[in-house]
Amino acid sequence: MSTAAARILNPLLQLLDERDVDRAPVLAAAGLPPDAPVGGQARIEDAALAAACVAANAAADDEALCLTAGFCSTPAHLGVLGHVLLNCATVGDAWTQLQRYWKLVHDQALLHIDPGPQLTTLSLRRDPAVDPEHARPLIEYLLALLLRLSGSLTGGEQRGGHYLRGIDCRHQAPSDLTHYRQRFGQATLQFAQPRNAVHVDSALMAHPVPTADAQLHAVMTQQADRQLALQRPGADLIARVEQQIRRALPGQTPALGDVAQACAMSRASLQRKLAAADTSYQALVERVRHALADQWLADSTMSIGEVAFSLGYGDTAAFHHAYKRWTGLTPSQARA
Repeated sequence: MSTAAARILNPLLQLLDERDVDRAPVLAAAGLPPDAPVGGQARIEDAALAAACVAANAAADDEALCLTAGFCSTPAHLGVLGHVLLNCATVGDAWTQLQRYWKLVHDQALLHIDPGPQLTTLSLRRDPAVDPEHARPLIEYLLALLLRLSGSLTGGEQRGGHYLRGIDCRHQAPSDLTHYRQRFGQATLQFAQPRNAVHVDSALMAHPVPTADAQLHAVMTQQADRQLALQRPGADLIARVEQQIRRALPGQTPALGDVAQACAMSRASLQRKLAAADTSYQALVERVRHALADQWLADSTMSIGEVAFSLGYGDTAAFHHAYKRWTGLTPSQARA
């Protein structure tokens, strides 16, 4: 089942609120209750997201509402992925990270980058069996979101339009292109194409991101990796194993056999299933230790030695080495 992060609806819902339009029909189309918080790690089905975009246009009686909402988005609407992008060195680096982590946003509409000497293309690939006309509001929303995001990464250009050269859409051309021209300027517009895509001047890829911070980028990518891992096959088992590891800490490193027994399986079976989920028991121990280290280092009442002991390390030096490997920082630097 293809899903998308529920938080991606927020720019759309905020625009409806600004126009004093009831958001309930949109949430209902998304399969969410009227008072549902749209954030965190909540996900909705791809078909529900497309239906919500159709419902939003209808509720506002504005066929371009989703197109407008995409240009109202900010990196913050992408959660941890937005923070990863804002701390990349260049827009090209950010696009690469966007492709790597896009499944955190939408695991059906996959991104692909085609670099070239003059033009670079970011294509949005969805199931070709999906009706492009029904998906039009969602695609308009996502294409506008991607363009607005690129503008944000250059330091606040409203649409990234200075670099935009063309837009490809799978759906048919609307009878009135006014809304497209208002949003996409004089960019070449092509409809009934094999893919949905944004074409930009390749010079955009070298544009520096003014908010870049290498150390913060390392921290944010680790968080993104953790979230991405939870969406992989075997995520439920991974969550159970991590819970058992957390229960054993503080104070000792849990044994693989003990955790396997708690999960009602043999050591070999647990190792085999974790390998099928593209991870290992030791990798999960490291991940839990890292998460707890960040949490406990933020607690000024715990000394670094106490944090090391609580994580199951025999001495502070071993913890220091591990934390430097995870983040590029020493525990003291991270605490400061």
